[in-house]
Amino acid sequence: MQVLRGPARHIVEFGTSAGYSTIHLAHAAQHNGGCVYTLDREEQKTIWARENLRRCDLEEQVEFFTGDIADFIVQLPPKIDFAFFDFGVPSFAHHWPSIRERLVPQAFLFVDGWDQIERWNSESEWREFKEMLEADSDFVTALLPLEKGHLTAVRL
Repeated sequence: MQVLRGPARHIVEFGTSAGYSTIHLAHAAQHNGGCVYTLDREEQKTIWARENLRRCDLEEQVEFFTGDIADFIVQLPPKIDFAFFDFGVPSFAHHWPSIRERLVPQAFLFVDGWDQIERWNSESEWREFKEMLEADSDFVTALLPLEKGHLTAVRL
């Protein structure tokens, strides 16, 4: 029988925005003794998110970053348990190798689809990322056909 790893402690979010998803991630991190590392490109959104997390008494669970994705990746911990991508595939796909190397076995990925599931096949960058991940034998992937088409994956 395979023994599953413990709870996610190093949680990464690409796309903080107002921090609503960050609140849920930070609550999980607090419960698991972990930390959320979150990035937004706009300083005002980081300020807004920080205030929302403060109101929920979860600000201490979060490391906020504003700026470039490449600079953010360099500052991440060497092992990531959970990654939430809310930037859109074109914003992070070319950084995938740097992100991938930090994902531990059983790391979970959630890519917000922003649109209908068809986008994963109709837009080349989205399709290419999905196909690359599906072809990687270290990952099991699934598209969730909810209101928006979300891509999920687990590293084996």
